Amino acid sequence: MICAYGPNAQSLKDRLLAPSFAHPLGTDELGRDTLTRVIYGARISLTIGLLPTFISMTIGTILGLIAGYFGGKIDFAIMRLADIMLAFPSLLLAMVVMYTMGGGLINIFIALSLVNWASTSRVIRSETLSLSKKEYVEAAKSMGVSNATIIFRHILPNCIPYIGGIIYLKYTFSHTFGEFFKLPRCRCTAAYGKLGTYGRECKKISVYTACTCTGTGYGYNDCSF
Repeated sequence: MICAYGPNAQSLKDRLLAPSFAHPLGTDELGRDTLTRVIYGARISLTIGLLPTFISMTIGTILGLIAGYFGGKIDFAIMRLADIMLAFPSLLLAMVVMYTMGGGLINIFIALSLVNWASTSRVIRSETLSLSKKEYVEAAKSMGVSNATIIFRHILPNCIPYIGGIIYLKYTFSHTFGEFFKLPRCRCTAAYGKLGTYGRECKKISVYTACTCTGTGYGYNDCSF
């Protein structure tokens, strides 16, 4: 409905055309419409970046809330586990997990989720420690409100501004790692990482792809705050 061409539809007589009404961003070396490939490329690239980010954010947020609210041995155990994860560079640890489990989209998601939750849990735990001492939390406890209700109804909503900023940073890492690791997909598949490599033959494709990635990142960053 949005694109007039298929992402892999080739027309060699139309290769390397300049931007025009028919092809707003021109065509590549095989005559494929650049705008169409940039739009379709967002599906794979955003999936690689967003899905592992939300998984790791969910794990880190829940563990951070539990550690900050209950404290004691629970807090100690979760934070020591987080320290172990943070002791290794994220990229190196993710690569070790990938080499251990093998390639594939699912394994990419698992690797990124395992290495990204620790920093999130520390940030959320710190904010939970502060919020758990607030008057409205103490009042809820005195009224007999359950711990789960206090955590998810009174404390979690106040952590959302911090979560929004962390998501942007985690998305950047996840997307970069996914493209760096060369996911097993067809060479003709439209994805931002693939499109960027075509700049060797056609510089404008790299420029359009870079502008799209930058605009997506800044757009989300503005929305999250």
